[in-house]
Amino acid sequence: MIGKISQPFWANQSRTNSQRQQSFGSNYRAYSTRNAKDPCSYSLMETTTCMFRDDISWIALTKFLINHFKKAEKVQILNPACSDGSEAYTLIMMIKELDNKNSQKYLPIKACDIDEEILRAANSGLIKTTKNDRIKIQTNIKDFTKYLKKTNENLNILNDTLCEKDSALNNKTLKVTDELKNSVEFKRNDLFNMLRGHKDNANTLLMCRNVLGHLTDREVRRFAELAHKKLDNKSVIVIGDF
Repeated sequence: MIGKISQPFWANQSRTNSQRQQSFGSNYRAYSTRNAKDPCSYSLMETTTCMFRDDISWIALTKFLINHFKKAEKVQILNPACSDGSEAYTLIMMIKELDNKNSQKYLPIKACDIDEEILRAANSGLIKTTKNDRIKIQTNIKDFTKYLKKTNENLNILNDTLCEKDSALNNKTLKVTDELKNSVEFKRNDLFNMLRGHKDNANTLLMCRNVLGHLTDREVRRFAELAHKKLDNKSVIVIGDF
């Protein structure tokens, strides 16, 4: 989605929290929260995604961003519901591969999540990968060892069912290089707080591709109104399949 949202949009059929179905990322870690006093609390969340998720052509997206923001001195990338960092790392690797000389203007990516445990994992510099993750990485990146290294360290995430099945699923923990790790700032926050505190200069990329499906219809409307208010018409929102 490119440009200012001309009017709010939301799902036609309202869903209550109890009716909402769970959907899962690559590690099937889901949890429910009911703390109304916590501004970073929603009713149902998953926490982990995967590298080079298929609902986006990462090469096409990166080429578009390079062209769209070619005159910008700085590009502000916001990544709410960042999970374990897979999405931010994917985008950074693509930018460095296709526009390395200008890559610093996109960095650091500002990433946030509401889950303290997944943020601990993201800040560790370790990332859990499935066999499918590793195939996608090698397919898209000529020399992925610039960004990801083998390690004897093991990433354990509390209540993460994928971590419990590592040997059976051939999952492996990899370690991101300092170049990659230092390209993202992970903090605890939510989509709304992040947008409210953001100052746009027609240079924002909001990665929101697996977020809205977790929200109630009322929250999606609230997001649309806030994005319309805070983002310039030359900024970009990326929304993927949910």
